[in-house]
Amino acid sequence: MRVVVLAEDSSKVEGVEAEHGLSLYIENGSRRILFDVGKSGLFARNAKTLGIAVNLVETLILSHGHCDHTGGLERFGELNADSKIYATLTTFRPYFSLRMGNVYENIGTPRFDADERFSDRIVFNEGFLKLPNGEILFSDVKTNELRSEANDALFSLASTESGNDDNKRDLTSDNLFRHDSFEHEQNLIVTTETGRNVLFVGCSHRGIVNIMVRCAEILGRAPDVAFGGFHLMSPSRGESIPLNSLDRIAERLACWPTRYYAGHCVGTEAFDRVQRVLRNQISYFGAGETFEF
Repeated sequence: MRVVVLAEDSSKVEGVEAEHGLSLYIENGSRRILFDVGKSGLFARNAKTLGIAVNLVETLILSHGHCDHTGGLERFGELNADSKIYATLTTFRPYFSLRMGNVYENIGTPRFDADERFSDRIVFNEGFLKLPNGEILFSDVKTNELRSEANDALFSLASTESGNDDNKRDLTSDNLFRHDSFEHEQNLIVTTETGRNVLFVGCSHRGIVNIMVRCAEILGRAPDVAFGGFHLMSPSRGESIPLNSLDRIAERLACWPTRYYAGHCVGTEAFDRVQRVLRNQISYFGAGETFEF
């Protein structure tokens, strides 16, 4: 298996751009999968720089409904007319981040009616889904251990009937919001030709520990590799979660023999802290890097 980072918050390869977002190209035998499309069309520019043909991707997985993972969807549709798109039933609803001044900013998928424009290509995962080629998607995370405090500023609409035309709403004049339950988040398991299991996560809003627990339950053992965003910092505030939380998460992750590759919403400060426990068991990835499993 080959994994190429097409979009991430930092770049480690000359000529490859960075943005706050995530997009991973996965090549497993003859299979070509794209996991998220970043915040803009940058993933496509980087793919061209790295010699990756987006039009040949057979499967697109959207990890959840935040714009830094779905914002490049319109550009993907321009380049690829055939790929199946896997989402959850709630991926395309509006989602919000609480900013300074008690303003809720819409961080959902940009409004271009993606669910309607791609209706003939979208496959919805209702909790657990095995793809035709054997990959597994799951959103049915059952535990709630070591929840990330970075989720405190993330919300969804209290009612789906409240409308979502406004990009920003003032808390003092509207009480439309509830803390996001992240039912729109799904994770991907891919088995390599040599039998290794690789777990891909977008932001791990449900908690990387809880996702690992569910993955191990599905597989009967822990995955060999876990790759993606672990949500150990708040992008809007630029702060990591409390140090004691980071230490407890790192200690739990160390209980599995899994090799971790973290980026995007991990944050460098949080990464440095968990690496004190995990040491060589974890690495930070950046845009342009290629990994072989």
